[in-house]
Amino acid sequence: MRSLLKLLLPILALQVFSQVYAQADRAAAYFVLAENNRKANKYLEAIDEYALAIRYDSTQEKYYLMKAKCQVTMKQFNNAIDTFEQGLKQFPENGFMNYQLARLYMRKDYYEQAVYYFDQSFKYLSNSNKSQRINAKNQIIMILFKEKQYNKIRPHINDVVAISDSNYIALYYSGKLYNMEQEYEHAVRDIKKALSYVPQDSKNSARFYYELGYAYYNLEEYTLLNSIIDKANYGSYKKLVAKLTPEYKYWIAVCYYQIYDFDKSSDLLFDALKQDNSNVKAHELQIKIAKVTSDKSEQIDKAEIMVQKIDEKYQKSKIFEEIASWQLSSLMLHDAIASCDSALYYDEYNYHVKYTKAVALFKLHKLDESIKVLQELVKYNGLDVKTKSKYYFTLGIAALKEKDYDVSTNAFKSAKLDKTFKIAADDVLSYLDTKKDTM
Repeated sequence: MRSLLKLLLPILALQVFSQVYAQADRAAAYFVLAENNRKANKYLEAIDEYALAIRYDSTQEKYYLMKAKCQVTMKQFNNAIDTFEQGLKQFPENGFMNYQLARLYMRKDYYEQAVYYFDQSFKYLSNSNKSQRINAKNQIIMILFKEKQYNKIRPHINDVVAISDSNYIALYYSGKLYNMEQEYEHAVRDIKKALSYVPQDSKNSARFYYELGYAYYNLEEYTLLNSIIDKANYGSYKKLVAKLTPEYKYWIAVCYYQIYDFDKSSDLLFDALKQDNSNVKAHELQIKIAKVTSDKSEQIDKAEIMVQKIDEKYQKSKIFEEIASWQLSSLMLHDAIASCDSALYYDEYNYHVKYTKAVALFKLHKLDESIKVLQELVKYNGLDVKTKSKYYFTLGIAALKEKDYDVSTNAFKSAKLDKTFKIAADDVLSYLDTKKDTM
C-alpha cells in the first residue's frame, strides 16, 4: 500500500501542476483578448475578458488593474471599486491599487473609506514614488479639513513635511490649522515658508496671503498686515479680507449703536482705532456715544413737567417717546418702559416707541416679552427697509440670547435687506455657522 502511494503521489502532483498551468495559460489567453479589445476601444468586451482571466488566475495584479481601468473609462465606478477591493484581498500591499480605490471613494464622497485607502497607499507605495505618496497625504489633509476633523490632521501634515519640507500645500494647511488653534506665530512661520514655493499669481497665492494676514491681524501686527493684505484681496477672499479692516469694525459698530448696545459699539470702535487711529468716522461715533450716554436727568425732569401741561395726544406721545429714549440710553430701564407705556396710551401705533420698549425689555433679560414685541413690529406694513432691517437685527440678537437659533438665523437673514445691517448680520451668521455643531 505504501509503495502504491509513493507511486501515485508524483502522478497526482503532476496532474495538479498541469491543471494549474493550463488555467494560467487560459487566463493569459483571455488577458490577451481583453487587451486587444481595450486597444480597440471595446471596453465592455474587454471587461468580460479580464473577468475570465481573473477567474482562471487570480494571482496576477495587472488583470485587476486593467479591468478596473476599463470600468473607470466606462464610468462604472461602483464596479471599479468592487474590482479593486477584490484585488486588494489578494494584494493588500499594492500601493497603487490602494491609491486608485481611495480616489474612487473620494469621487463618491465616501470620505472615511477614502482616508483609509489613501493612508494605506502612503504606507505601501515605494519611496521612489514620492509625489504620489505626498499627494495621498495631502488628499487626506484636505478631506479632514472638509469634514472638520481637525484633531486628526497634524500627523498627516508631519508625514508630508518629513518627505518634503518644501511642499507648499501641506505648509498652507499647517498654517491654517495653527491659525485655528490660535498659534499665530507658528502660522506665520509656515505660511511664509510656503510662499517661498507657491506660484506667485493672485489665483494661487491669495489664500496663503489671507492666512498670513489673519495671523498678523491677531498678533496686532497691523503694519505687516497692511503690507501684504492687498495680495489676498482676490476672488472669494475679498469678503474675508474685508473683515480684517478697521472699516469693517466701524460699520458693525454703527449697527450696534443704532440698537442701543453702546458697550458693544464702543468695543468695536476701540479695536478699529487701535488698527487705524486716523479713522475720523470712528472718532465721530465715539463722540456720539458719549453724548447719548451722558447724564440726561435734567432734560428728563424738564420734559416730565412739560408733558403734564400739554393736552394734545400726539404731542404728549412724542414727548414720552423722547423721555423713554433718554431713559433707555441712561439704563433707567423700568422708567423707560413706563414712559413707553405712557406714549403708547396716547398713540398705540407708534412703532418707534414699541421698539424702545422691546430693547428695554431685552436689557432687563425679559427675552420672551422682548421677542414678542419685535416679532409684532417686523410685521408692520409701511416700514422703510432700514427700519425693518434694524428690527430684524434686534430680533436676531434677542433670539440668539434666548438660544432660539432658528428664529435668530431667520431674523439675521431678513436683516440683510439694508446694506447698513447686512455686514453685521453676515458677521453674526458666520459666527452661528462656526458654532452650529455645538448648539
